[in-house]
Formats: sequence, structure tokens, C-alpha cells
Amino acid sequence: MRSRLVAALTVALLVVGFALVAGGAAAEVDDEYTPISECAATPPDNFSDPDDTGIGWVDGYWYNESIDVEQGDTLTDDDLDAVVARSMARVEAIRCLEFEDDVPVDVIDREEFQEEQAGFEPDDDLRTFDNARYKALFMVGDDEDSVEVMLDNRGDAVGGYYAPAENRIVLVSDDPDELTIEEVTLGHELGHALQDQHFNLSRFTAETTDGNAAELGLIEGDVVHVENIYAENCDEEWDCLEEDSDPPDTDDIHMGLYLTMFQPYNDGPVWAEALRDRGEGEWDELDSAYDAPPNTTEQIIYPDRYLDVEPRNVTIDDRNDPDEWDRVSVDGEDAHDRFGQAAIVSMFVYPTYHSEGTTEIISAESWLNVDEGDDQEPVQPLDFDQPQGDGWDGDRFHAYENDDEIGYVWQTAWESEADARVFVSSYQRLLDYWGGERIAENDTTYVYEIPPHESFAGVYHVDFDGDEVRIVHAPSEADLPLIYENATVDDLDDVGDDPTPIATPTPVGTPTPTNDTGGVADGVADETVPGFGLVAVALVAVAGMLAAVRRR
Repeated sequence: MRSRLVAALTVALLVVGFALVAGGAAAEVDDEYTPISECAATPPDNFSDPDDTGIGWVDGYWYNESIDVEQGDTLTDDDLDAVVARSMARVEAIRCLEFEDDVPVDVIDREEFQEEQAGFEPDDDLRTFDNARYKALFMVGDDEDSVEVMLDNRGDAVGGYYAPAENRIVLVSDDPDELTIEEVTLGHELGHALQDQHFNLSRFTAETTDGNAAELGLIEGDVVHVENIYAENCDEEWDCLEEDSDPPDTDDIHMGLYLTMFQPYNDGPVWAEALRDRGEGEWDELDSAYDAPPNTTEQIIYPDRYLDVEPRNVTIDDRNDPDEWDRVSVDGEDAHDRFGQAAIVSMFVYPTYHSEGTTEIISAESWLNVDEGDDQEPVQPLDFDQPQGDGWDGDRFHAYENDDEIGYVWQTAWESEADARVFVSSYQRLLDYWGGERIAENDTTYVYEIPPHESFAGVYHVDFDGDEVRIVHAPSEADLPLIYENATVDDLDDVGDDPTPIATPTPVGTPTPTNDTGGVADGVADETVPGFGLVAVALVAVAGMLAAVRRR
């Protein structure tokens, strides 16, 4: 079934004004792409109106025309109309598509936007399922509510959004007394309006976390690629309105959830460029992708796998005791999800941020994309191509409830047994990090228990068979077989003081822990980037990206 919560909580992300340009600098675009597409009309020297409307001219303004509006002025309605019309012309000239309708634009302050967000209230079933899936990803524990955390993230970070149902753009300003416009953010949101007019965004209704993020990879990848070209033109050729704002405090941002949402903006622009490469710089291949959208984040992370690789159809037979544990349903139908490669990688990298670098399951060195000058790559700052996710071939998630208690079954499939074991060994270290202790095991199964005072308390039964791994989580050992009847500890050995290591090769770029409990990883303090430890760079980089989100 389609999870309404996935749709409800991510529909605004389809259209929100995230950006990848840290520190206000324009992202670099491929040298083969000209700033303005050849389809754009050539403005006359006096910028007079054309006889017929053409690409690059909207409502009396050409894409390269100067207007008498300065940032800091009290914008009149006429000023705002002029800025919007010129920005529409600029988006047209880059994207080689023409607006079919006008797009209303409103500017509100951040406090008003946060109040709007606070009004979102999902029903109990939706909230239960969302809490279960983010608990499974070790993002939001029992002491928090995933919906509230996600809304707080958006309230602090969003720079603007496009509402397809209303054909309306809303820009969010940080200063309630002086509403200003960041033109590149406006261009981003106008890009979504242009998409909607030509490709109908409302038809993208993926049913899973992974499928939704894949569609966002297309939608945001296209628009962020346009935005990057727009920003380059602002730096080189055009007069543009810019807004100065202080970087947001990363203490207010839940980095785990942020990373899962940021992935389409990180990898999507590179994916869009790859499709343009196939079309020798033209937009036709990207236009065609709207009729055959990618359906997994794997296809976005690795553009050469788009239309070439499909995930395995992973199934879970419900083996719960219905007298004790019910499958979580939404709108009367059993709910399910597929997390995908991007969410899995985010799960394993989150401890780097949560621990402020004292524990790394994915090393900051492999996670950050830095160039030869040790600067973070502006278009694709983070590397979701990690051994813990590469080799993913599908997964499925079911949640179960017993009054206020939550359990789940998560089945993952991998391209090889070696890939599965990389996942299993990393998952073992993840359980170590979150306070778990291995209590039982045999050759193919281990059971961990996280004590009640920890965020992700409960028992975790991990069974790996060839290229598939099944994880069953329950509040107690006795509840395991009530959620999944095969998840027992009766035929397992007690661990004692010396648990058997999970036999697997150490993934490239992933340091080995100094002890069995997942303590400080080797190499964490190495300052291979001049002036900063790698973890410090990771945290600073995210602060830069968040600042860019607010500006753009």
C-alpha cells in the first residue's frame, strides 16, 4: 500500500528550496554546458518586447535585463512582479522550456512558516508507522517523535517551497521586519513550477521511502542543476538579488533525518548532468525521464544503473501472533516500506555526527567529497557510494504494535553473500554504538539487547542466510517469536564475555574499532585535511549546507 505519511511528510520536499552551494559560492557546472541554452531568444539591444513571446522573455522582462530593485528596499507589488518575471525568463533560458501560466509568489517570515508546520497533525496509525521505521534506522528513538523531529528540521532549514496544488511559491525570510528575496531560491522554486506545468508533479506518487527519494532525485536533480547554472550566471553575468543570513545552529537540526532528505539534492544534480551527457548537452534525455522515473536511490547514486538495474522483490511472510501483536495498518491496509541504499548509508553515517566523531562506522574521510585543494565539492559534497550500501538489492519493512509498544521485521537482500556480511558486520557495530550487548549467537544468527534506559531499547534478532539478512526487533526476548515466530533464542548459544566476531572483510574506507564495543575508531583524530580533523570538517560542511539551504 502507499504510505500516506511518506507522501504527507515529503510532498513539500518535492518542492522545497534546498541548495547544494555552501558559503554562497556558485556551484561549478560542467564546462560543456553553456550558461544559456541555444533555444533562448536573443534580446534586442534596447530590451524591447518581442513581437511574439519566446523562451527567455516573460511579462516585459528579458533574462539578462537589469531592473531597478535593490535588496533592502521595501518591495512594492510592482517590484516583486518585476523580480519574478525576470527570474522566470532566466529559468526558461536555462531549462529550454516556456512557462505556460503565471506563478504567484508570496514572501513570509520564518516564524509564520514554523507556525504553519506546527499545524500538521497525522493520525495515530501514520505516526506509529513513521516512528517504527525511523527507530529501525536508528534515527529517532523511543524518547522522541519522528513527525515532530522532521517538522522541526524543516522549520529551521527551509528557504522556500512550491505548492503544486495551489500553483504557488512561498519564500521564507529570516527577518520578520525586512522581507527580502534570495533570487537563486526563487529560481529554484520557479524551476519546480515549470516542471509542474510541463510534467505534472502530482503524478509522482512512489509508495516507499526509497521510491520517493528516487523520484526526488529526478525532480530535485533537474532543478538543482538549473539552480547551479543560475547561480553561476549571477556570479559572472547577471545582476541578482542576494540575501545575507547567518548559518543556522546545527544543534537544532537532526542530522540523521536531514541526511536521508538531503540525498536527492546531493546526488540528483550529478544524475541530471549524466542524462544531459547522454544527450550531448541537450535536455531531451532528462525530459524523457519524467515518463520513466528512477525507482530506487541506487539508480540515482549510480547514474549508469538507471533503467538498467531493478531491485529484488523482497517479501516478508507475517508470522506474528495476532493475539499479542498486530501488523500496523494505515487506512485499513497493512503498511510496508522499502528503505533503500540512501537511507541505509545515512543510518551508518549518523553516529559520526551523533558522537561528534568519537565513533565512525563510515569514516568521514570516505564520506566527504573534497577536491585536490581540500575544499568540499559544491555539487556533490557527500558520498553515498559506501560499502555498507553498495550491493543493496532490495528490502522490505513491516511494523507491529502491542498497545504502546512497537516491533518490526526488516528483510534486506544483497547482490552477494560478501555484500550481506559487510552490512551485518556494520550493523553489529551500529548496535554496539547504541548501547547493545550481544546475548546469544550461532553461525548465522546473533541477538543483541539494548537496555531499557537507552533510546533504542529492546532485543534485536539478526539472521543472515546467504545474500539475505532478516532483522526482528521486539521490546523483550519473550516478544521476539510473538512478532516473528522463527525469531527465537532457544537454539542459540549464550555469548558470555567473548562474542564471536562476524567474519567479513573490512570495507574500504571504514576504520576498524579499537575494541569490541564500538569505541573510538582508528584514524578519527587524523588531521588529513589541513587545519581540521575530518569529523570537524564533516560537521562544518553540514553547517555550510544548512546555511545554503536557508539562503537558497
